[in-house]
Amino acid sequence: MSHILIDDQDLSRVTYNGTWIRGGSALEHESTVASSTVVGDSFTVDFNGTSIVVYGTIDVTSEGVITSYAVDSALPAQITSQGGPGDTFNQQFWKSPTLSVGEHTLKVQMLKVNPDPTPGEGTIWFDYFLATDPTIRSTTTTNPTAVEPFIIGTTEDDSEARTPSRTLHSHSELISLTRSKTFHERPQPQSSATGSSSTTSNVATPEALNDTIVAGKRQATTTCWQPVSTGNANPLVTGAPENPEPVQHVDSGVRTISSQVIDSPARPVAVELPPVYSPV
Repeated sequence: MSHILIDDQDLSRVTYNGTWIRGGSALEHESTVASSTVVGDSFTVDFNGTSIVVYGTIDVTSEGVITSYAVDSALPAQITSQGGPGDTFNQQFWKSPTLSVGEHTLKVQMLKVNPDPTPGEGTIWFDYFLATDPTIRSTTTTNPTAVEPFIIGTTEDDSEARTPSRTLHSHSELISLTRSKTFHERPQPQSSATGSSSTTSNVATPEALNDTIVAGKRQATTTCWQPVSTGNANPLVTGAPENPEPVQHVDSGVRTISSQVIDSPARPVAVELPPVYSPV
């Protein structure tokens, strides 16, 4: 059994509809998250497997935000978010029931957001999705050069490890957002030499990743907060011990939005050349 991690910015699998804002910090996967403060905005995630789990970040303004989750033609499940005194990472927003083996589509829609005078607040931040595929038993990975979901936990004994995604492509109306906080640089994972391949024995273990992430965290100045009903933090991503308290930093409550819009790559334009005449 394998787990496939799909980042919020893997636009080969995630399709946004509406006005979605891109933000992020060093303690979020690939330092990116996606959010919307517009009721009715939605996105879909295409995945292969028998289940999918949605993870993200909440803060004090997330209290009472309502979202719906549905796979394929199933009835949507409505989830009401909790809030905390500061940003709380790696929170499980929703987990699907067991599905048939094969391709599926998850749809997530914003049903209620909180009015807030600060742009970008009053919502929740989607970070990544974890799909379970029982058909994958082992894999060989190379340095990624194209958009692909990364497989974690692909050893024969089903032990779980993490290979972070490095996918980022332009799509839909995503606006660059920078939070007004200071973070340490996120430690980069070790990679093999260009062109070489490695088996899952070279994939970083959760314990090793935990040591790397903890080394890069700045010390929190407030007590960590455990949400009531948003679910457990994902142990596959940070290598946290059993029943961990989520990492939290002081939230200034201020985020600024720049006007930078991520455009799709420009398509090449065909150039029409004048005709060439040969002498008779």
